[in-house]
Parts: sequence; structure tokens; C-alpha cells
Amino acid sequence: MTSFDRVVILAWLLNAYDALITAYATSHLGATELNPLMAMCLATGILAFILVKLGVMSAVCLTLHRRAKGGRKLWPLLSAIIVLFVVICAWNTYLVLRVAAG
Repeated sequence: MTSFDRVVILAWLLNAYDALITAYATSHLGATELNPLMAMCLATGILAFILVKLGVMSAVCLTLHRRAKGGRKLWPLLSAIIVLFVVICAWNTYLVLRVAAG
């Protein structure tokens, strides 16, 4: 397994964490999903939301993995995805903890 593969897995795991914390925040804390497409999935149900979110990210990760064999061109894109998910996950975690603390 290459370092690129490990970072692709990290992106998927961060996405999964984002899906779970978003599902929790929307169902228990009254939060809203800001992404209009994902909000439509969430309106269908939490299971649909999680399956679509993880399914889309799985497709992205598989595409990145297949295209990565050519070299380093995808590292900037993957780095941006990681930074984006770290920021989103940190912000969502902060909000959930803040609301839970009262």
C-alpha cells in the first residue's frame, strides 16, 4: 500500500466521520445540512444520506486510486480534499460539543 493509498483511505474515513456527525447533529440537535444535494438525501432519511455520502466518496477514492498510478499530479487535489474534510469535521465536532455543553 502506497502513501497515496493511505491518504485516500484517510479522506474516506474523514468523509464517513462527517456523515455520522452530520446525521447525529441533524437528528438530535436540530442542525441543518448546508449542501443542498445532501440536504435532499437527508430529507429522504438518515440511511439514504449516509449511503449516498459514502457511495459518492467511495467512487471518488476509487477514481483517485486508479488515476494515481501515473504520478504526482493528483496530490494537490487529494491534499485539498483532506484539508477540506479536516476543517469540516473539526467545525462540526466543535458545534456538536458546544451545543451538548449547553
